[in-house]
Amino acid sequence: MTTSTFQARLDRIGLPHQIVWGFVGLFFFILGTSIEQSWFSTYLIHQGFAASFVSTVFTCYGLVVTVAACLSGVGTRMLGVRGMMWLGTATSLAATVPLLLWALPAHSAWGLLVLYALRGAAYPLFAYSFLVWVNYRAAKATLGQAVSWFWIFFALGFVIVGPLVANALMPRIGEVNVIWSGLLFVLLGAALALLINRDRLAKNAPDTNLLEVLWQQLRTIAGNWRLGVGVLVKGTNDIGKFGFVIVVPVYLAHYGFSLSEWLIAWSVANAVNIPLDYLFGWIGDRIGWRKTVVAFSGTFCALSAFSLLLLPPLLGHNQLALYLPLLAYAVGMAGFCPLSAIIPSLLPHDLETGVTALNLGSGLSNLLGPAIVSLFIGISAQAVLLVIGVVFAAASVAATVLKLPGEA
Repeated sequence: MTTSTFQARLDRIGLPHQIVWGFVGLFFFILGTSIEQSWFSTYLIHQGFAASFVSTVFTCYGLVVTVAACLSGVGTRMLGVRGMMWLGTATSLAATVPLLLWALPAHSAWGLLVLYALRGAAYPLFAYSFLVWVNYRAAKATLGQAVSWFWIFFALGFVIVGPLVANALMPRIGEVNVIWSGLLFVLLGAALALLINRDRLAKNAPDTNLLEVLWQQLRTIAGNWRLGVGVLVKGTNDIGKFGFVIVVPVYLAHYGFSLSEWLIAWSVANAVNIPLDYLFGWIGDRIGWRKTVVAFSGTFCALSAFSLLLLPPLLGHNQLALYLPLLAYAVGMAGFCPLSAIIPSLLPHDLETGVTALNLGSGLSNLLGPAIVSLFIGISAQAVLLVIGVVFAAASVAATVLKLPGEA
């Protein structure tokens, strides 16, 4: 097979051949920056930190993720895509090294709070800046598939391979050394995405006033009602990822499900979601991105939440009561994938602002999921699931207005 033939095949399946090493680098970078996500809260509690303080740490982490996600798009106008990705790499090192050498050994609460929150800025600066690159390089006919590939490589590092690597390494080297090993993956990811990947985007004259540019972008987003709706719909995308993981294990325990059963089922659902992400990117490129989001995203995620409400009480400790809702969730999550093509395309002449809107929506999920749990868990776990289901259903309805310029 000739090089040109191989490149053409990559382009056909939605992987722009110019930046294919960027996708591989994204996987390793996300693996390294999120390797502790599935167990760090438990570790901190075992180290003597109060559960309420640990919750505050992760809330601050989510806030910083949201801000960094918003800044990643506008930042590319100042530093370029590569510059922002290098900034994400430097942020990971600058936050993690003192976290491990000082804050954790000294049991410094403020050090932990500040440094772990700063660590939260690393992956959106790197990943969402790379998403700008994807939007520039992918052909419009395969853009839905291209952004699906982005989320596939992202999810592989974040919720599939990362927890498995951590689980394998912790008994051998300990929790702190697992985070140290994550830095090796961060550096490997940066090298692949920024050194082995030789592609260059054309450089525009850099904007020098970040706040002014960001303010202009936010005004543009607020002044384009369809774009504003797109941000809100995207903000619902991951409320399950950041809300279900808090409330569902507690809820299922009342029906005899163990934590181990939940963790296995959650891993299976996320693994199933990987090929579905690409499938729905392909479907979106053929039947239309908006139609795909409306038909499958919030619709199936809402079905998942409502099924969790109904099936365990009806079936009791039955694996169908656990797996059917989570498989519906995997389908619904994949149905959201075309949003990453829709939102930037709503501003075809201002791609950076479009990607800022997309990243703002992505970051909002880090806040909305836990916020819904915090607001309604005092009523009951069932109330939380009901509200999540209603929000998901509303997202599908709202997506009906996300028509692209020139679309009938």
